[in-house]
Amino acid sequence: MDPSSKKEKRSKVQWPPLPSSGFISGRVATQEDIDQDLAVFGFPKKLAAEQVSKLTGVEDAQAVECAGSEPLDILIPQYAILSLNGQKRPCIIIQGEEADGSKIVACKLIEDNSVTIGLLEDFELLGQEAP
Repeated sequence: MDPSSKKEKRSKVQWPPLPSSGFISGRVATQEDIDQDLAVFGFPKKLAAEQVSKLTGVEDAQAVECAGSEPLDILIPQYAILSLNGQKRPCIIIQGEEADGSKIVACKLIEDNSVTIGLLEDFELLGQEAP
């Protein structure tokens, strides 16, 4: 498909304004961010003993160090196209982190405002100007 056809398809999308809140930018998400619906996922650097007990069922579990994550160096929020199962879905990027070599991105789909995640390679980043 030539670039002008892509641009024409994007212009048919009713792109909303980018949000001024409800996203994580320049840092990794915390559990508090997830609890407040500001983030979709998180990779803690340490799990408290209580969290380990809850996950494993072991009552006297010890705290565990984890690899954690780093924020992706991308603009957030920004418009994007998610390619998933052969479909191209317009969305707004709301979170991006790299953990254990995987670049993971969360977005809100334009069609129904639902949230989904994917790998950075599944997204065509379009910037902060409405396409």
